[in-house]
Amino acid sequence: MSRAAQRAQAAGPERFRSPARSTRPPVWKSLLAALLLILVIIGLPVLLLATVEPSPIPTELGLDTPHPGDLRGRPPGRPHLE
Repeated sequence: MSRAAQRAQAAGPERFRSPARSTRPPVWKSLLAALLLILVIIGLPVLLLATVEPSPIPTELGLDTPHPGDLRGRPPGRPHLE
């Protein structure tokens, strides 16, 4: 029976009932989906941290940093067109 035919039969509250055991997907598919989700959520950040070095954690507040315009000998306020 097609899904359209099933929807046509269940018009009232019956349409919200849990499907019969034979129409449910197998349990192993749900477990595989959960495993893949965990792998993406945990594995992807771990992989990124392993391949790209994390930025260093600052140990002090350095207030003596130069103005961004002074970094390459340009006067401040000039557009960076290079």
